Amino acid sequence: MRNAKWSEDEVVLLVDLYSKLAKQGKSLANSPHELQELSDLLRHHAAETNSISDTFRNLAGLKMKCANIKSLVDGRGLTHTSLLEQSVVEMMISDPDSLHERAKQIRADWEHKI
Repeated sequence: MRNAKWSEDEVVLLVDLYSKLAKQGKSLANSPHELQELSDLLRHHAAETNSISDTFRNLAGLKMKCANIKSLVDGRGLTHTSLLEQSVVEMMISDPDSLHERAKQIRADWEHKI
């Protein structure tokens, strides 16, 4: 079974985490605790309405998405990015406060359901 495409909300949460860690001089790929927390949130949210596989939004998948985001920010990393990733990264660069507020709202909505 192939995992579902990433939703805009999922990408917003990942890019927001990328941005926060970058400001601290950290990378997502080297922040397993933060990535695991995000993975748990994404998996729990998806499992509310769908059956998910063991690989759905797991650490390996999140690390791969991190490489996509990194390539959009600094030109290094994986180069197979989606238009959605490009759009959210552009928002991070042009209006990081709006991206962060949106991520906070998504997280609050999702965690309220847990």
